[in-house]
Amino acid sequence: MIQKRNNILEASAHLLLRYNKSQYTMDNLATDLNCSKKTIYKYFDSKEELIQSILKNEIDKIEQDFERLDIAICDPLEKALEALYLMNEMVGKIRNSTLYRQVQGNNLLMEYYFDLRLNVFEVYLQQFFQPFNKGFQAGFKTTEALSKFVIDTIEGHYFYAFSENRSSSDRDFIDGLAFLIHRTISNIESK
Repeated sequence: MIQKRNNILEASAHLLLRYNKSQYTMDNLATDLNCSKKTIYKYFDSKEELIQSILKNEIDKIEQDFERLDIAICDPLEKALEALYLMNEMVGKIRNSTLYRQVQGNNLLMEYYFDLRLNVFEVYLQQFFQPFNKGFQAGFKTTEALSKFVIDTIEGHYFYAFSENRSSSDRDFIDGLAFLIHRTISNIESK
């Protein structure tokens, strides 16, 4: 039963990426899966619920990437800086993805997706900045404020560059941000 649900999710994600939103129908999905719409509705109440499940799977992949980073790197400063690069890469992929363009017309789904993604970013950035919390209290009040600043800065950069049709170097941007965070943490640790 779980396998059938996962098969529907996977096929649905491929269909969503292949077609525009008006062609993404339960009939087309049923044809792709060689099953009836009734079978699909057995696992998902609506097309919207199915799309939300696809987006949730995308969020799960983001969490897995952060978990791998957490396990792979021991040094807290290096881990925090690598989290910046990972987040920048994720925002870039999301912003340029077909999935993002597909859900743009549905504000509810977009909000759901962005809220979930931002929650994941905040949780992991706060976790990675936690070793420096005592020092941050003097300059940033909490790691939460720093996490929000980093997220807003990275997303603001992407959306501004995209809306202005600018082709700025994302690597230069994130290198500059990483340098600022590194200097801030180094200054706090040396006190």
